Amino acid sequence: MAGLIDQLGSRVLVLDGGMGTGVQSFDLSVEEDFANCENCTDVLTRTRPDVIGSIHRGFLEAGADAIETNTFGAVRHVLDDFGIGAEAVDLCRASATLARSVADEFSTADKPRYVIGSMGPGTKLVSLGQIGWDEMLASYRASMRGLIAGGVDAILIETCQDLLQVKCAIRAALAALEDEARSPQDVPIMVSITIEQTGTMLLGTSVEAAVEALRGFPIASLGLNCATGPDAMETSIRTLSHRWDRPITCFPNAGLPVLQEGRAVYPLTPGALGEAMAGFVRQFGVSLVGGCCGTTPAHIAAVARAVERGYHPESGGPFRGRPPRRAFSARCRTGRTRVSSSWASGATPRARAGSAACWRRRTGTRLYRWRGARCATARTCST
Repeated sequence: MAGLIDQLGSRVLVLDGGMGTGVQSFDLSVEEDFANCENCTDVLTRTRPDVIGSIHRGFLEAGADAIETNTFGAVRHVLDDFGIGAEAVDLCRASATLARSVADEFSTADKPRYVIGSMGPGTKLVSLGQIGWDEMLASYRASMRGLIAGGVDAILIETCQDLLQVKCAIRAALAALEDEARSPQDVPIMVSITIEQTGTMLLGTSVEAAVEALRGFPIASLGLNCATGPDAMETSIRTLSHRWDRPITCFPNAGLPVLQEGRAVYPLTPGALGEAMAGFVRQFGVSLVGGCCGTTPAHIAAVARAVERGYHPESGGPFRGRPPRRAFSARCRTGRTRVSSSWASGATPRARAGSAACWRRRTGTRLYRWRGARCATARTCST
């Protein structure tokens, strides 16, 4: 079976939707099903694996190429609040094993199904002094070892609000991979940040700053999820598409929640989400699309149909097999060289104007890391 990241290089993949939304569709008791750990969905892998398996199957039947493990909060520093922190590693391993078995039921040679290990931001942030770096790293590291042992195809550090937390989780993932005699090539590390309606992460980091802070880490992808619907994400996704040089992911909420009869309801329809994701693929080269809070199998089915037929709300044009990552141009840091790039055409980008020295020659830094950009001096800026 081809690897997840290899697949992202050749076609658009569809992720599942909201695990919490799926859980809320079942009539579950706090005492029995949640084992007196109210709102701790991670524990359901132990108490109600049938429910979690059913949610996985619903998204796979809807057309998802990948599902996430039920481990968004399955780290010791979160589960300690429920008195079950010692179960974190076992829950991660069991969740990965469960998701793996369900995915394998649907996987075929033509349409392999993948399992992505979910790691959320937790309930304590390093930057706010609520937890120490070493404690957070050890907590993530142990849980990620459980995910790897359970057979995940990738690790997704998602819904990130604090850059220090992201860096800590990446370090933990690298350590866990080393513990399990694996590498980021075997089990890729993916990151998804959350941009609030303010246009920044919760602690004020912009998309541009996040890109530059994370560029040097061996992560396979960077994207956005949660907080808002796709309409409020467009500006941030556009910025990301011009600055990030690896696969881009996007998993919006089903709009902003509204209160109806005492319940939070997400208003975005499946069709609207499908159209929005098709637009992001076509305009910004997003490689992995899916849903977050409020998204159901119906939403994911709509996204899968939109991607499959290459539908775009404005032109209705096809994607032609691989996500046509946008053509863009970037100015060399010397200020004298303009480089153009088009992933869709596969052309090697070259400088349009002469330059005495490219950025790499002056600073030793790669301008493009994955697509062989060359300056007018014919010196390669990346490999």
